[in-house]
Amino acid sequence: MNVPTNQHSFNKQNTPTSPNPQPIISIATHNIISFTDYTKRLQIVNESLSNNIDILGLCETNLTSKQSKFVKKEILPKYNSYFSSSTNKCKGTGIAILLKPSMNAHVIRSKGNNGRYIYVDLAFKQRVTIRIFQIYLHANPKDIKERENIQNELL
Repeated sequence: MNVPTNQHSFNKQNTPTSPNPQPIISIATHNIISFTDYTKRLQIVNESLSNNIDILGLCETNLTSKQSKFVKKEILPKYNSYFSSSTNKCKGTGIAILLKPSMNAHVIRSKGNNGRYIYVDLAFKQRVTIRIFQIYLHANPKDIKERENIQNELL
């Protein structure tokens, strides 16, 4: 059994088994617990680029709608971003999906709700459509009703 045990195991290139290998999209998600610090944003974006991540989902950004506009401009050359922020509070909320610029041509739709979820629809050749979700639900038991409302909306 060949199980990756260290970081170097993940960086090996797989050799294609078919004459026409399919392109691979690298997707990652991260609970960042805050995206307000410039140095932390820079580290996350650069680490994602060095690991060749095409789509990065972030949750608990703790950004307001106004702050997310500035962050979008800041990381724009490296990633195109889609944010969803809460209108009434930013602590413990905020969702983002970052896409490499090469992926942006495939975006046909995006939608978010109050800093709890966001999705991006991507369309590819041969009528292949993919919906990428990033979700951050309430963890507090007293917010169970709001969590159920979001789950029902997603379904």
